[in-house]
Amino acid sequence: MLLQPLRTLLLGISTSAVFTTAAAAPCNSSSVASSGPTVTLANGTYVGLSIPSYDQDAFLGIPYAQPPLGPLRFRTPQSLNQSFDEPRYATNYSDICLNFGTDGNGYAQSEDCLTINVLRPSNVNIEEDGEGGLPVMVWIHGGGLWQGGSADHRYNLSFILHQSVLINKPIIAVSFNYRLGGFGFLASDEVLGAGQTNLGWRDQRLALEWIQENIGVFGGDKGKVTIWGESAGGWSVGSQLFAYGGRDDGLFRAAIMESGAPMGLSYYGTDSYQPKYDALLERVNCSTAVDTLDCLRHVPSVELYDAFNTTDWMESNWLPIVDGDYIPAVPSRLMSSGRFVKVPTIVGANTDEGTAFGPGNTGYKLNTSQQLEEYILSDEVVHALQPLNSSYRLTPETVEHLLSLYPDSQGPPYTYSNETAIISTFGYDGLQGNAIFGDELMVGPRRWLAEDMSAAGVTDTYSYRFDTLPYTGPTPYGVTHFQEVAFVFSNFQNNTNYIGPNQTYHEFANLMSRMWVSFANDLTPNNHGVLGVAEWPEYSVNGSTPMNIVLNATNGAYAEEDTFREEGIAYLRETALQWLK
Repeated sequence: MLLQPLRTLLLGISTSAVFTTAAAAPCNSSSVASSGPTVTLANGTYVGLSIPSYDQDAFLGIPYAQPPLGPLRFRTPQSLNQSFDEPRYATNYSDICLNFGTDGNGYAQSEDCLTINVLRPSNVNIEEDGEGGLPVMVWIHGGGLWQGGSADHRYNLSFILHQSVLINKPIIAVSFNYRLGGFGFLASDEVLGAGQTNLGWRDQRLALEWIQENIGVFGGDKGKVTIWGESAGGWSVGSQLFAYGGRDDGLFRAAIMESGAPMGLSYYGTDSYQPKYDALLERVNCSTAVDTLDCLRHVPSVELYDAFNTTDWMESNWLPIVDGDYIPAVPSRLMSSGRFVKVPTIVGANTDEGTAFGPGNTGYKLNTSQQLEEYILSDEVVHALQPLNSSYRLTPETVEHLLSLYPDSQGPPYTYSNETAIISTFGYDGLQGNAIFGDELMVGPRRWLAEDMSAAGVTDTYSYRFDTLPYTGPTPYGVTHFQEVAFVFSNFQNNTNYIGPNQTYHEFANLMSRMWVSFANDLTPNNHGVLGVAEWPEYSVNGSTPMNIVLNATNGAYAEEDTFREEGIAYLRETALQWLK
């Protein structure tokens, strides 16, 4: 898509070894009972954790696929094919998948990582046929598709599960790992020819199939699955909407995308990745092999990781490609033509997304419109488009018109209050640049998805703008990317930078968790049971002004017309659809 500087997604690339030994537990280990609950799946029995302090059961680190090792490296995930007689323990998170950023620091990592975690209220009724049980919320972690994992303590599912019980709408909560970076999204002509593309997203698909086959044993209803993710997790949820051209395999009935609607991700072709692939072969002495993929499968894991994990961002990062199979066409085309699974949806973005992805985070301070125009026209930015249309170049006329739709002074809904800090961080044209890049990557795709869902007749479509500053107060970054996650999880313990000790924030976090739980149960976020909260309106483009809910802990939730920066966001979509032919 237009303008996306993908390098800005790679803040904090790690060049140190990630094969660590410290793994985080989801709960206080002192609260674990001496004997745990059990579940019997098709391949054997697992013993989980009992968590008396929350009256919950947790089953952690259960494999949902064969380990992608040896001959299964760089292959589509394979279903489990072995059973066992003796019970196995599911009391600790497994290793997370190999990371290429700081989100994985402190967590054990390896290629043997395709596991799933299930949390439930204790003493649930078991419906082994998978029908009539509790609704299921499936969390897909973010991290740019190159870092993160389900063991991340910020994604502790115990808290939102607890909120679901408090409002008498109990859920089953699930999370899982999927392959990342080059291990999950390796691309080249050889990979495409072998049909082994977009493996990380295929991992997710297999995990959802595992849930359909097994969630009844845990007390869940396979017909009431909501998939839910943030950032690259939101892109992942979107990928399940348009996978195989919008084929509905009955894997979920609802979707939640936080700051990561599908049209916000650029898609490259193999012509872009081929030089990276060839360079990789050189590094690991596979360039002369007859079957280069087979050669890569025999490279020691640490050596291959080090070959991927270079300081050059384009050598470190691999993203999904249009492969004619899992992704049959550019998602913007699939969405605009109605080729997506049409299910009730929550989609949202944060007020100041652009501060996380704009030019300020690439080291540029843009003090004039001319500097901003030159930056947009630079090869670094245009590269996000180029692989899909090698003859295309942004023109000064196009950019000039774009800038005319984004004046230097961006009014509401921006929440900045420290002008000196803004200028120091982003330059005098920082607001303008941040508005454009935030709209291109997060805010515009949020609006476009809501529009497409509504136009397709999905009346249970809900859109939000998260507008709660960190409890410490305004910063140059405003209400930026990721800040809503702590509130949605109602996680006060591991997200203190955002929620802190502020009781108002605690109460608002509980409200947001309950909204998400209400949606998973009833396909509306309004049955949360908290009095005095404004109704979250359905999003509609059919004869009425589309509306967002604004989620502001200080002022409360309130509805707004979703018309801010209307001309600029519409132009971004119009031109993007022309360019991504």
